[in-house]
Amino acid sequence: MEGNYIQESVVIGADHAGFALKEKVKEWLDGWGYACEDVGNHTYDKDDDFPDFAFRVAQRVNAKGCRGIVICGSGAGVSMTANKVRGIRAAILFSPEQAEAATRDDAVNVAALSARFVPEAVNREIVKVWLATPFEADVPRRMRRMQKIEDLEKKMFR
Repeated sequence: MEGNYIQESVVIGADHAGFALKEKVKEWLDGWGYACEDVGNHTYDKDDDFPDFAFRVAQRVNAKGCRGIVICGSGAGVSMTANKVRGIRAAILFSPEQAEAATRDDAVNVAALSARFVPEAVNREIVKVWLATPFEADVPRRMRRMQKIEDLEKKMFR
């Protein structure tokens, strides 16, 4: 296993635009020692819809307390969908540096990847860095901000 990875489970899902990248990411995760739960799509279907898979990933991340990866053409649609689930902090990750900052500072638990606008090699580094980066829970301002998000969710998801 490369790097300082904590072995854990990752839930993954993608629509037709992200299908090929999803299959690659599963190979990477396996090579790094991660268990991977694929919630679909399981075959390429040019007419499928990203909300179906992004919502499944978000639900499983909440149920299992693990991380998730959602993939579509831009990353935007799957990110928007995943963020509809209470407790999910999804972000479109477009560079390894941004993935590190988003996870360290904002506790991103669902990585949204763009299959069309980010090269495969960059997505590989993004996933690697995202998985290796811990949230800085010992930094008071970070915890204060996460608490504010949780408080907003409580009001919104009554």
